[in-house]
Amino acid sequence: MTEPAGENRLAPEPSLKGSVATRWSFWMRLAGSIATGLFLALAFPPHEESPAAWMGLVPLLLVIRTTRPAAAAGWSWLSGWVFGLCSLAWLWKLKDTGGPVWLVGIGWILLAAYAALYTGVFGYALAWCFRRVGTMHRGGNLGLMAVATAVWVGLEYARGTLAGGFPWNALGVSQYRNLGIIQLAEWGGVPLISGVIVWFNMAITLTILRLSEGWKKRERAGWQSELTAGLAVLLGCWVCGMMRLTTVRQMMVDWPRIRVAAVQPNIPQLRKWDSDSDRMILDRLRSQTELATLVEPSLVVWPETTLPGLLTSDPELQDFVTALTATNRAVLVGSMEMDAASGDRRFYNTAFLVGAEGEPVQGYRKQHLVPFGEYVPFFRGARWQTLLEPLGFYTCWPGTGPGVMTVPGLEVRLAVLICFEDVFAYLGGRAVRAGAGLLVNLTNDAWFDGTAGARQHRSHGVFRAVENRVSLLRAANSGVTCAIDPTGAITDELSGADGDHAVEGFMTASLVIRPESLPLTHHARWGDHLPGLAGLAVTGGVFILVWGFWKREDWKARPEGAGETKGIV
Repeated sequence: MTEPAGENRLAPEPSLKGSVATRWSFWMRLAGSIATGLFLALAFPPHEESPAAWMGLVPLLLVIRTTRPAAAAGWSWLSGWVFGLCSLAWLWKLKDTGGPVWLVGIGWILLAAYAALYTGVFGYALAWCFRRVGTMHRGGNLGLMAVATAVWVGLEYARGTLAGGFPWNALGVSQYRNLGIIQLAEWGGVPLISGVIVWFNMAITLTILRLSEGWKKRERAGWQSELTAGLAVLLGCWVCGMMRLTTVRQMMVDWPRIRVAAVQPNIPQLRKWDSDSDRMILDRLRSQTELATLVEPSLVVWPETTLPGLLTSDPELQDFVTALTATNRAVLVGSMEMDAASGDRRFYNTAFLVGAEGEPVQGYRKQHLVPFGEYVPFFRGARWQTLLEPLGFYTCWPGTGPGVMTVPGLEVRLAVLICFEDVFAYLGGRAVRAGAGLLVNLTNDAWFDGTAGARQHRSHGVFRAVENRVSLLRAANSGVTCAIDPTGAITDELSGADGDHAVEGFMTASLVIRPESLPLTHHARWGDHLPGLAGLAVTGGVFILVWGFWKREDWKARPEGAGETKGIV
């Protein structure tokens, strides 16, 4: 093992010529960056090849290892952009549901580019760490693995938090069907699972580099501490997860249950707000609800904004709902609501829990609104903003509070997450802390019929169930209507004979209710903040060091090639 020379452990070299770095051509770096983007996209719906995530970062990590920090940031950004373009391709469906083609295209490209910025920062930080460590040894490699894991987790947390947050398709979400691994979400949420994936990718990368260098030197391959550490963490997490999975399943046997029915009317998006389609919408709701009540559910759930109007302002709609609750069934109704008392006709995306008397007894107003879908950031209330909104004729305002409701006649407390609110872990945790024993997601994924958007959306709901150890029911207008139990298993799902989710019908499920006496999970108490903030602290520390060394005259005066290494021992 060769030790770096000099007090800064960065031995100057006369030239980079002949080094590992220069032998990586532009095309090899381009191929490696694109390969990682494609591998990661493969791990998410529609392909759902989740094992791809466990090795998908390796090509990019090899590029980062052999590239200067600024260039590594660019290659990493490109990789993240390719991943974003592939995994967010379902946004193109908006051009068929009222969105201008040019605006949809720009939004798709810019959103993918924005999300890729965090991958670019990761590449810069890790490339700098590679250069600073110099010739690597076992301890240094394990340290690099830990730093890379922390930086990725911190940046992923930042992406899900800054400017309202965009946590869609975080790396750990790709494992939503891997029940053993996702049990970790009870402690650290999706960031913890993402961290395990990055740790294992780093282990593979460093093992490849060490074996490659040993082969060139005609040295026998010895014990690979990096691969051992990677496998040990992965195996340990999986074993702990399986043990916890068994324990939770045993606990669920004694939990109370409620029978629910979720109605999926499958209204095409372009007909949803067409007044000529009002009768068709109400007929579908009536027929499916009447069929669902034959199995005697305690609660019937309709999707987001399913009524073609304002429930609290339209007597005809009120009579319609009253007639369907006359069978002593409570109905959870998604409807727009207008608050005229505010003086500016504020609209809310609301869920009403309607009792047997036909009157809304409780309500929840959506809090985390969709930018440019339900409002225009920074210009709420401006007249011209309707030109940028898909719905065009109103802008929404956010509600407040966790919105915990009690089902009439039952000791069951539930909380509603509307549309993509189930993507945000903090909302589910807040509701459970407020006493919710069941989460219900009302959504309308008809915007993206025929794409992977609905299946990607469903995958996030799995983690809200595991994080808080509650059942989660999804009721979609069109998309994926399903039931998820507290272990993250999808127990019931509505689909057609060919597996198509865009069908008219209803689904019944018996859901366990989290007992109020059950202690809160670690994640329900603290959310993603502990792993996320710890990761941001490490990231901040790396960039403080970058700034400090850049400011030092001896660092800035280093000859070209200083700090690069010829190999890995």
